[in-house]
Amino acid sequence: MADVPPETYRKAVALLTTFDRRDQLPRIGVPALLVAGSDDQVAPAAVMRRMADRIPGADWVLLEGCGHLGHLDQPEAFNAALLGFLQQRRL
Repeated sequence: MADVPPETYRKAVALLTTFDRRDQLPRIGVPALLVAGSDDQVAPAAVMRRMADRIPGADWVLLEGCGHLGHLDQPEAFNAALLGFLQQRRL
């Protein structure tokens, strides 16, 4: 992150706060796994759950006691969820 120019970072943050494609979630036609952390303040679990409910056939996993970076906070649980999803879907 230290190498990201400040202007680029500001533009990325602006886009993150204005980008909204919720209306297109029902049109996702590929296997989807949404992994949420119970302690995530960036993408709260309730929001992630509502997203999963709107994506046809999506899987949703809650990592208890986990923040926003599940793959770093709880790599074993995150990897198990991902591997299970991939195996179940034969991907």
